[in-house]
Amino acid sequence: MKLKNIICIMMMLCGMALSGRTLTVSLDGNAEFTSIQSAINASSNGDIVLVYPGTYYENVNFLDKRIELFSLEATTGDSTYISTTIIDGGRTAPCVTIENGLQNAHLRGFTLTNGLG
Repeated sequence: MKLKNIICIMMMLCGMALSGRTLTVSLDGNAEFTSIQSAINASSNGDIVLVYPGTYYENVNFLDKRIELFSLEATTGDSTYISTTIIDGGRTAPCVTIENGLQNAHLRGFTLTNGLG
């Protein structure tokens, strides 16, 4: 991705959450994390976890954190990112777990597949 695009995305994210950090996830190793769950583990309330396109074979748990889990669709408005950013639960558990009626936690811009529950 070009530096100009990265700067634009980061500026948009700053406007979305002035107090939180943005943790990035990409399968190719060009981000801080290569799995969604590892980014969530490192996150704090108010943070954004921004996920680049790919198929992530994992079962994601928000761990009672008030975070925002977004694909690039949320920052660009490009709906094609929804079909190219996939969480595959492997038919072992839910694709995404948000427990205890957690409020102010957001999930946007993903295709969820092969989840249970």
